Amino acid sequence: MKKIILITLLFILICLPAQAKLTYLNDFRDGSITADYSLGSNAGTFTRDNKACTYIDKYGTMQVVTTANIPRYTYSSYNETGLVSTLGVYVEPSATNLWLYSMDMTNAITSDSNISITDNNTISPDGTNNADKITCTGAGGYGRQTITVVPETDYIFSFFVKNISQSTPAYRIYDITNGDWVIESTTYTAYTEKWIRVNLPFTTPTDCVSIYCFNATAMNLNEEIYIWGCQLEAGSHATSFIPTVAAAITRGAEVLKAPTLGNRSAGEESCIVKCYPNYAEDTDGDKYLTDTDTKIRLFQIRSGRDDAIVYANLSDSFASSASDIINTSWTAFQPITLGYNIQHSSPYVAGFYQGLADGTNDTTDDFTNNNYGTYFYVGSRSAGDKQFSGIIQSIAFFDEVLTDAEHLFYYNNDVSVLKIQGVELQGLAAW
Repeated sequence: MKKIILITLLFILICLPAQAKLTYLNDFRDGSITADYSLGSNAGTFTRDNKACTYIDKYGTMQVVTTANIPRYTYSSYNETGLVSTLGVYVEPSATNLWLYSMDMTNAITSDSNISITDNNTISPDGTNNADKITCTGAGGYGRQTITVVPETDYIFSFFVKNISQSTPAYRIYDITNGDWVIESTTYTAYTEKWIRVNLPFTTPTDCVSIYCFNATAMNLNEEIYIWGCQLEAGSHATSFIPTVAAAITRGAEVLKAPTLGNRSAGEESCIVKCYPNYAEDTDGDKYLTDTDTKIRLFQIRSGRDDAIVYANLSDSFASSASDIINTSWTAFQPITLGYNIQHSSPYVAGFYQGLADGTNDTTDDFTNNNYGTYFYVGSRSAGDKQFSGIIQSIAFFDEVLTDAEHLFYYNNDVSVLKIQGVELQGLAAW
């Protein structure tokens, strides 16, 4: 058996392109925040409050975490297409679910017309028989909840839905304060064979302080649909589901960090991050993939333009950027691989160079100053805010500038290949 394993390892290693040395690897798919390799201390720490939050286990079932400072390693996530693979660790900002009784439509729907609700009628995404059925008993059936909001603020309304017989599932938002529709009846596609999570972003009008959120509307006589897991939160994209009962619940911001990796002597380095953003085009605020106390190794997705920006050293002037990496065709939780090279800061997206130098620092922003500070942050800024908002699968650092072929190779291959590479380049003792 040992001989077979060695032969297999040798075969893989022979097939690899000429490799730079892997100096740091966090593969979050193994349920650990401890780095596999590091030149310095590698004991990661994770912080979040003890409010209820969720993740999807390996069986596709939603689980609830209520213990503080426990990372959420998720196997998959819901978007408008259903359950998609997103293996990695959540790093999300603080969010508040304003929709009360999020899993109980009998108590959640504060006003309705021509509908009846059958409690606990089918298995929900959390694997229990707690999803309610909504049946239309007359023309134009609807259900809604009244919610207090802040004027001129971005919100997103999301919920899980599984169709039974409604011909044109729809949702809408009404401004009670001003007496007008914010979003008129809008249809979406729902499926009888699977749960999906629908998302409705909107901005509250001037002076608007109260709205109706319709999670069921435009129903015809005898049509039926399952609805579960409603969430209204501030922002332009839906974060992971936050269960509520009689009061709104706030999930605290998540911060993942490790003591500094050690001051490298090399002035050249490359990084590759595999992740799943949970937002679409025009993000609300900057998102950070990596950061340190001293703004070295800062990798950011910029608000509005959705550019991937590399800050190579202590300077706030970025070296280069890859433009519009999240565009109008983007779907939440699509996988993306981002990378960069230092000394010449060169962003890579999906294995290909897509950089745009700023014209000033492309050849000067480098790691000649290796003061990394106290902590290395994954998925947030060093201040503990501006979370990446999504799932990070792995982060790998190399002590040399990767070639175009190597960036493409690591985009196309699993992180386990990097671990095998580490066996060869760092010695069997490191394995």
